[in-house]
Amino acid sequence: MPKGRLFPFSRDELVESAALLRSIRHGELDCLHIPEKPLDVLAQQIVAAVASEDWDEEELFNLARRSWPYRNLARKEFDDVVQMLASGF
Repeated sequence: MPKGRLFPFSRDELVESAALLRSIRHGELDCLHIPEKPLDVLAQQIVAAVASEDWDEEELFNLARRSWPYRNLARKEFDDVVQMLASGF
């Protein structure tokens, strides 16, 4: 079971901390869900990367695969996104 400590430095932070603890106790906080291979986000990242410098496709593919959501990204999926971007959608 994860544990944490809150150290509020002001009255406002104390109120926020109390509300946070109440939400935790009542199970009202959302669980974090990281989607598997969000290709729309990958497309945005590819555009941002190549806008700032030249990339070898293999290096860019390997960089993407180092990110947890893309750890199982197939080369064909990557190539399809690159092709979509290259053809102007």
